[in-house]
Amino acid sequence: RFDFPTIGTVYDANGQPLIELAKEYRKITKYEDIPPIVRNAILAAEDKHFFSHSGVDYSVIPRVLSKVRMQAMAAHLLGLGQQDEALFPQGGSTLTQQLVRGYFLKNLTTKENSTELRYAGIFPRSLSSLVGARTVNMLVRKLEEIRLSLWIEEEMQNRFGSKRNAKEEILARYASFVYMGNGQYGFARAAEYYFGRRLTTFTADDADKAALLAGIAKSPRDYAPSAKDTGRVLRRRNQTLTLMRANGFMSLEATAHAKGRALQIVRHDTRQALHAPAVIGHVLDRLVVPRRHDERVTREHRGVVEERDDLVTVRALLWIETES
Repeated sequence: RFDFPTIGTVYDANGQPLIELAKEYRKITKYEDIPPIVRNAILAAEDKHFFSHSGVDYSVIPRVLSKVRMQAMAAHLLGLGQQDEALFPQGGSTLTQQLVRGYFLKNLTTKENSTELRYAGIFPRSLSSLVGARTVNMLVRKLEEIRLSLWIEEEMQNRFGSKRNAKEEILARYASFVYMGNGQYGFARAAEYYFGRRLTTFTADDADKAALLAGIAKSPRDYAPSAKDTGRVLRRRNQTLTLMRANGFMSLEATAHAKGRALQIVRHDTRQALHAPAVIGHVLDRLVVPRRHDERVTREHRGVVEERDDLVTVRALLWIETES
C-alpha cells in the first residue's frame, strides 16, 4: 500500500488555517489534476516509454551496460584501485521503479553504499570477492526493485481494470511522492512553493516551469529553483525541454521560446508568522505526547484528533476563536 504522510492543519472557527504541521509537506494529486504539459515533462525527463512497458524498460539495458565502469572492474579483479568503488551506473529506472525504491526499499537504498556486505549466503559472498560488497548490495537491491515493480504494475492493473488506468494511478502517485527540495514533496506542493501557482493552472505556455519541476527529482539539491548555481538549474531545465521536443511534446518554436525564459521563482521568508500562538502552543503540546499502549484517543469537544504512528495528530477543526 502507498500511504503517504499528509499535512495536518490547525484551523480557527472560521475555517482559516493557522498553521500546517508535517514532516513532509506534500499535496496528493490525482492524474486528472496534472496538466498535460506537466505529464509530458515528467515522461520526457524520467520515463518516455512509461505507458508501454510493464514496470521495467528493457530498452535502456544496453545503454546502462555501456556505462559499466569496465576499467574499475578490471582493477578490482586484479586487486588494484579502490575496492569499494561502485561499478554500475545510476539511472535507467522507470517511474514505477523510482516509486518502489523510494517507498518500499528505502532501507536497502540507504545501506547499499556501505562497504560492508549486507546479505548472507555463498553467492553474495563469492560475488563480493569479485566485484566488491558495495556493488553486490546495489545489485541485490536492484533485483528486488525490478521484481516489485513488475508485481506492482500487475496488481495495479488488476485493481484498476486496465493497464492505462493503472499507469495513470502510478504516475499520479509518483507526482505526489517525489521529493522536490526545500522540504516540499510532490509536484503540486512544489508548484506553489517555487512559483506561487496551483499546479492545475499550468498550461502549454508554462512549459519552462513544467520542465524545471520535472528536472528536480534527479537531484533536488542541484536542480531545485532555489539552488545556488542557477546556471546548472537552467541547463537541466533546457535539457528536459529538448527531450520534450524530441518526444514530440512541443514544437520547435515553443521549445525555443521556453528556453529563452529567465528563471522566476517566489522568494520565501523562512520565518513563519504564527497567529494565536498560545492556542497553537497548546495544540503542539498535545502533539508531542507519545502514544502509550493503554492510551486511547477520543473525540473531544475542541475538535477531532486521531492516532498516527507514535504521535497524536490534529486532523480536523479545532473550534477556537482568534482575535480579528
